[in-house]
Amino acid sequence: MIRLAVCGDEARWQMVSARLRGGSINCSLNAADLHPPPGTYDALLLVTPKLQQVGLIERALADGKHVLLVSPTELPPAELESFATSAKQAGVQFAVVNPDRYLPSRQLVRQQLDAGKLGRPGLIRMYRWEPTPASSSNTLPSPLLLDLDLAIWLMGPSPNSVFATETPRATDGTESGRTIQVHLGFPDGPMALLSYSSALPPGDDYRSLSVMGSAGAAYADDHQNMQLIYRGQHPQALRAEEGIRPLVNLTQDFVDALQTQRDLSPSLVEWHRVRTIGQAVEQSLISRQTISMEGA
Repeated sequence: MIRLAVCGDEARWQMVSARLRGGSINCSLNAADLHPPPGTYDALLLVTPKLQQVGLIERALADGKHVLLVSPTELPPAELESFATSAKQAGVQFAVVNPDRYLPSRQLVRQQLDAGKLGRPGLIRMYRWEPTPASSSNTLPSPLLLDLDLAIWLMGPSPNSVFATETPRATDGTESGRTIQVHLGFPDGPMALLSYSSALPPGDDYRSLSVMGSAGAAYADDHQNMQLIYRGQHPQALRAEEGIRPLVNLTQDFVDALQTQRDLSPSLVEWHRVRTIGQAVEQSLISRQTISMEGA
């Protein structure tokens, strides 16, 4: 039985623990915990780790504990490399993961691709529109990094060209959000088009994924998952959510990997690839030119 230490909503993690096979959530930490008792857990799992949790990660690796970082967009690549080195020296696993890969809808699309039912993917179209304004800096929004990873994961090979454009931001000092369009060109013609915006008014977000292949297409669209609710006056539309299933899926995959001793080190290589492509997006936004990824 793999005992996991986690941070966050304890009730939510209890629901995850109840659905695990071969693992359990044995230790729930708060933000101030930097050194949980080593005998209480076998592996540490952190969702969206913060810079202030670097000490916690370093201590876990020093104590010979496996570590999984979910959506590590706030940690610099050099820090992740340092963790990987420490894990290798301690003889334990260190991995990073994009939680969007574990959405049931996205996993179903990947299964259809792997089974050859869609043929060769030719176009991937993704939307992510959010109400929360992103940082006004030129740093790429974290959700867009996750979308880049998802697009490459579904397409297979790395893109050989990147072009990005952004809607001009307000000049009056107000924060109106960002709207960014990204085009990824892949060898022999396939492409991915990503649309990210943090300019929605307060309320729900919206996400959509379309994959067009040579033999079929697959779609996962929040618009199609809206359910009409009649409660008097005007009907309301509520989205059918995927719930805690993504968190259960990625936690179970981590537990399975530890039990079967599956090597998780390629995950860091894949994440560095995404960060490199993210840097190309930033360069394209500044230069307004296509960035070649040949040899990257």
